[in-house]
Amino acid sequence: MARSWRQFVAESCFFFRSRDEGQTWDEGVIIGAGDYDETTALHLGDGRWIAVARTLKVAELRQFRSDDDGRSWQPAQVLSLPGQHSAHLLRLHDGRILLCYGNRCVGQSGIDVRVSADDGYTWSRPLRVVPSRA
Repeated sequence: MARSWRQFVAESCFFFRSRDEGQTWDEGVIIGAGDYDETTALHLGDGRWIAVARTLKVAELRQFRSDDDGRSWQPAQVLSLPGQHSAHLLRLHDGRILLCYGNRCVGQSGIDVRVSADDGYTWSRPLRVVPSRA
């Protein structure tokens, strides 16, 4: 059964921009199509961005990259195992990038982080910072 246009849009992540502090928005650009939601983006400077989105079917984190100020996006890499999602990106004071996400794998539940010192090209191994008590 073919998916409808609405399903395609509902299962895609977009990048929108406003040039007037949120009064109006542009049409938006697709970051990832057909299997994504829960997206976070981080501006790296000089028109460069990274975004991390959760896949719907496998529930893993995938990274995307834009070098043209968000006008187009390319898939970059898978950042997690299945069952690890709802990411957040943060630029630390020392310039590194922190990726934080929930780990919902059986026996590993908690909050994990990874760190990049090269604007998201490579990442540290995952580190558990908050174990789940459930």
